[in-house]
Amino acid sequence: MGRVQNTLTVASLLLCLSCQAGIRAGPGETIVPGRQDLATESPATLSEKIARDLVAVRDVIRGLSDLEERARVATTAIEPSAPMPYTQAENNRIRALLLSYLNYRSVLLRLLGYYSAYETIPREDLRLKSFLLAYVSGLTLYREGIVMVSMFRDRPRARAKLNEAEPIWGIPPDIFETVYRNITNPANVGLLGEARNYYALQFPRMAKYRLTEGGELGWLHATIRRQQQFIEDNAVDIWRGQRDALLASLQGVSHGASYNALTVMGLFASNVKIQISRPYVTPAQVQELKGVLHPGDLILEKRNWFVSNGFLPGFWPHMALYVGSVKDLRDLGLTTHPLVRQHLEEYQQPDRSGRERRVIEAGATGVIFNSLEESLAADHVAVLRPRVSEARKEAAIARAFSHYGKPYDFDFDFSTTDKLVCTELIYRVYDEPIRGESIQFRLVQVLGRYTLPPQEVVDMFAQELALDMKREAFGLPPVRQLDFVLFLDADPGSGTARPAGVEEFIRSARRPAE
Repeated sequence: MGRVQNTLTVASLLLCLSCQAGIRAGPGETIVPGRQDLATESPATLSEKIARDLVAVRDVIRGLSDLEERARVATTAIEPSAPMPYTQAENNRIRALLLSYLNYRSVLLRLLGYYSAYETIPREDLRLKSFLLAYVSGLTLYREGIVMVSMFRDRPRARAKLNEAEPIWGIPPDIFETVYRNITNPANVGLLGEARNYYALQFPRMAKYRLTEGGELGWLHATIRRQQQFIEDNAVDIWRGQRDALLASLQGVSHGASYNALTVMGLFASNVKIQISRPYVTPAQVQELKGVLHPGDLILEKRNWFVSNGFLPGFWPHMALYVGSVKDLRDLGLTTHPLVRQHLEEYQQPDRSGRERRVIEAGATGVIFNSLEESLAADHVAVLRPRVSEARKEAAIARAFSHYGKPYDFDFDFSTTDKLVCTELIYRVYDEPIRGESIQFRLVQVLGRYTLPPQEVVDMFAQELALDMKREAFGLPPVRQLDFVLFLDADPGSGTARPAGVEEFIRSARRPAE
């Protein structure tokens, strides 16, 4: 089979492995598997992305294992023999588990969508690593579909709860039934076998670059083997009696793989959404922003395929903290601060493309230092500036350094600080009054947990600004906690992001997520 055929076949296989539910992967996204050209990425940039995404997929797999155990405990506790309605606490518990699952799934779909174009990468070692990322993401998605179906198929009350829509968070109805339908689709099971055999054929190439069990990716191959075995062992029960046909599909190789894969890809392409596309915010605009941003600024972003987008309500899915360059830190006197000093060496190291770090943000790989170029690879960007003293901003930056390296919180739970979601990082660095100064973000309770969607930050700013306009008429001092700095709004007509005003920024909060 030639290179082009391999590209079409395996990208299609991996896509179908992911099609557990016909739901969005995140706000406003459409997957086009294998359509992007990763040859346009420099080897240094791609190497850094791969390194980060290997961390992300490892954390996701660990998190899913923990989620499985929590789900078992929860469903056992809340599925009594008497057919009584769920209490609100029980309802929140099972819906929160579903939301966590969908957030993990969202990361895997993005990885799958991005790396499904692995064959376009010229350098073979990077091409093989990209294939492994796509394959393990697809396997994990299929495995978790089996876990979900096995756990809830014979629990009618929990099954019905999983099929309920959650409009606030953008979760559509009938998730469980769609998962069940897709993991038992004979074509998908056959394609799973094709992907498994293609993986085995790559071992001689992987060995050349020490990408097999004995190298740095040994854990990844061990994970792949466990996922493959789990699927083979447990899918038999899901199919309920069709053992021989199932095992033949999982272990066989079809000579018509390319045609079959493309056919099934057509059936499922409309069900999964992730668009991999060039961001509207241009490199030139990013450079201009370096002269506009101040340390301590809050950045809101909407990126069509970024791995932290998840199932957050509203138009804006991500926030980051602008820190500035090492020179900025030095000018502020922060390089000697104990919280900064312990991670200063990592911060002053340029990324693999030679770009300096200027941002701290929480994504699927955890709390990281990032370049502005990487962080603002987005379609919409807005900046808000805290109305606090420079000393309070410096304290916020120092505190942000203290969270460096913490894992991402796929549960969006603000009750603990050992894991952080993107907005929790912002909340934690500004929430505590220091010399009487803080930002009092309004947490909202969702499914029994307090959290802070970026949407709430925009709404808070808009409401306080409107209040200040009324207060100004009476000569009263302002009460708003944030100032508007800029809004770059995607302009599909020009293919870039255009500057927009505060009114448009406020109205953006009312836009649909899709």
